[in-house]
Amino acid sequence: MKKYRIYIISGLLLSFGLSAFIWKEDPIKSLLNTIEQKLQTYRVNYHPEKIYVHLDKPQYVVGETVWFKAYLVDAATSKPVSGEELVHVELVNTEGKVVQDIQLKSVDGQVAGSLSLLDSLIAGEYQLVAYTDWMRNFDDEPFFRKTIHVWEVNAEQQTQDAEAGKVRQLADLQFFPEGGDWVSGIESFVAFKAIDRQGLSVEIKGEIQDNEGNTVASFESTHAGMGALKMTPEVHKTYIAILTQANGNEHNFPLPEVQEQGYVLSVDEYTDQDEVLIKVKTNVSTENPLLLTIVGNDALLYSEELTSESIQNTIGVAKSELPSGINRITLATAEGEPLAERLVFMHPERQLQLKVSMHEPEYLKREEVSLTVETSDAEGNPVPASLSMAITDEELVPEDMEKKSILSHLLLTSDLKGYVEQPDYYFNDISEEKKQALSYVMMTHGWRRFNWNEALPQVAYTKKSAISIDGKLVKENGDPVENGEVILYVKDQHQIFLVENTDEEGNFSFEGFDFTDSVELVIQGTTAKGNRDVKVVMDEGGFMPEWSEEAEFIAPDQLLTTTEQFVNRSANQASVEESFQMGLKEMLLKEIVVQERREQIVEPFRLHSRADVVIDAKTLPMAPSGNILESLQGRIAGMRIYRSGMNDFRAVIRGSGSPLYLIDGVPVDATAMSMVSQFDVDRVEVLKGPSAAIYGGRGGGGVIALYTKRGGPQYEEVEPSNNIILHTARGFHKVREFYSPKYTAEGKTDMPDYRTTLYWHPNVQTDEEGKATVSFFTADRNTSYRVILNGLTDAGLTGSAEQSFAVSSPAEVSP
Repeated sequence: MKKYRIYIISGLLLSFGLSAFIWKEDPIKSLLNTIEQKLQTYRVNYHPEKIYVHLDKPQYVVGETVWFKAYLVDAATSKPVSGEELVHVELVNTEGKVVQDIQLKSVDGQVAGSLSLLDSLIAGEYQLVAYTDWMRNFDDEPFFRKTIHVWEVNAEQQTQDAEAGKVRQLADLQFFPEGGDWVSGIESFVAFKAIDRQGLSVEIKGEIQDNEGNTVASFESTHAGMGALKMTPEVHKTYIAILTQANGNEHNFPLPEVQEQGYVLSVDEYTDQDEVLIKVKTNVSTENPLLLTIVGNDALLYSEELTSESIQNTIGVAKSELPSGINRITLATAEGEPLAERLVFMHPERQLQLKVSMHEPEYLKREEVSLTVETSDAEGNPVPASLSMAITDEELVPEDMEKKSILSHLLLTSDLKGYVEQPDYYFNDISEEKKQALSYVMMTHGWRRFNWNEALPQVAYTKKSAISIDGKLVKENGDPVENGEVILYVKDQHQIFLVENTDEEGNFSFEGFDFTDSVELVIQGTTAKGNRDVKVVMDEGGFMPEWSEEAEFIAPDQLLTTTEQFVNRSANQASVEESFQMGLKEMLLKEIVVQERREQIVEPFRLHSRADVVIDAKTLPMAPSGNILESLQGRIAGMRIYRSGMNDFRAVIRGSGSPLYLIDGVPVDATAMSMVSQFDVDRVEVLKGPSAAIYGGRGGGGVIALYTKRGGPQYEEVEPSNNIILHTARGFHKVREFYSPKYTAEGKTDMPDYRTTLYWHPNVQTDEEGKATVSFFTADRNTSYRVILNGLTDAGLTGSAEQSFAVSSPAEVSP
């Protein structure tokens, strides 16, 4: 680096002032410092996230349930995001309208969920979108998007419609000069990508002609409609691509304009085994130095100052210095103006290895299946991992043609603009052809991550781990009410309330709630002086993720294997599950009745004659979690409440130990007690010591009895007005349990079983030896099933695997 000396003459100091002490810093060094500072600020203060969602299958029927698991990770390391964070999952139609939405809480970067598709949905394509509030701060929103197809029960006409659109027609052909510009007199690569109207690839071949009709080059796609041609363009000439498809249709597409002067950034990432080879070509004569940088994982990995003497030299950068995934190479002036850019992909040397082993080669209908999952690192050492598993009918559920696993999404597609078709292709059985094809992906897609030459994003949204009730207080003319008072309380429980003041924009927020389902609230607002001539306007969310034309797309010809049988089987699954849930309720009811008689439990809603403490629930403070046990903290002498897990609380009565829990007179365990919302409880009774003797040994630790509001006291209805409104606050979505019957001797049933998703397990956890065993029962079809696994480790290793197995009738089993 060049440095400059400053000589100061004391006699001139007063004449020129302190400006004579200016140190002229090397501009390249100054730019490097700026880049380092920006990237460090971005890593520390912005801490970007990525999210991946594993769905049980790619298509559904209205009324069916979408089972999924979301993985929330640090964008730079792929390590799970620690702690708790609110995750939004929404279903968006082609008009960009959110038709269904739920909110979940991820714990240490993972959360399982389910979305029951409304019966009112219109058949067609929808995008399942997942994101956190923090992700909304970034312009190129790093949301996860997955296009699914939803069918109606009448599948015959739908299948015919799909067949009608089978032939792909070329809609667009785009050309991308390597580095960005097509410069006159410099031989360079020009990548191209051909797509149809749905954004899917079309294989092509053709030739390039100049404006004089001369053929100067030919080209042909090699994978997914992509390829590259090499030629030397001339300024003042224009070029067009002429291609003819197999059906005889001819298409003409213009190539980019030729620049008279400029820079070409040429990168060869695969020829040399150990180094990425970079060469800068230019027809510009300048003495000013340039800066070549490589950024990956939001860090400056490499920098090189280029002078007029060294600019034409080939630069070798060790691949070992570059992290897995996408790295951005930039050529810039000393002032930071980018001249050329190129993305390169480094295949991961370390990733999670998954192996699925079936215990038997073949199974019978309604037979128990056991399989073992093994997880290891690149060296074969066992590592514990968190996985999600989907098992679907291979004949009825078509293969997900998108082919995007957790590995390809986190390392590839999440950092690129535009749709990448079948990204898993570049990670399985890697060959020289696939490496070359991946280089075309790098040349035809834009960078989605932070650019050091751009301004840092504006932070408008904070990370959330709990539910907030937000709104605004305005005057009759619409002006905000500053420092107004807002009171919130649960409907019919006006003695329990919270108070917040509005900010200068009239906004208010009640934060820290942790409840499931929904709660009816009353919200009342006044000015600071108590004036009621105000209006309460609730924030109903209002954020609508747009339908992304660049997102995953299911083409009609990829749905041809969908048959009327699949639709009918899927539609019946919902009724089977409903029957299962009803049968479960009847079974539990019988158990409760028998248990009441055996244990002589008092009837619900009848007060204990010797209760030590009776508390009217409306006198209890509002707990942030909405959990009744948390609200009892400090209210009963001798009783201590402690947290044992997420929204899970326990009680200990001094000198007695753990109490017996009752809900409306029915004994339940502590977990069930923690699932009761404070807002559903009418009163609480506590029995300690001798008072609990009526329960025998079961009451040795005391008794906590809850009575719900069924048939309870009536409350005065709220009269809504401008400054008093009723608001239904949505809590965290309560995840359903996947219906998986057990055909044991006790579990035999004549109920038909034609599940298209045979099994869903979102939380398969391998142990320290990297092993886990999973068991389930097959259904009633002679078919084959597809097992799909995705998962990651605490260290950020990601991986996926597929395995198939067959099911036959007894007479068809091989000897």
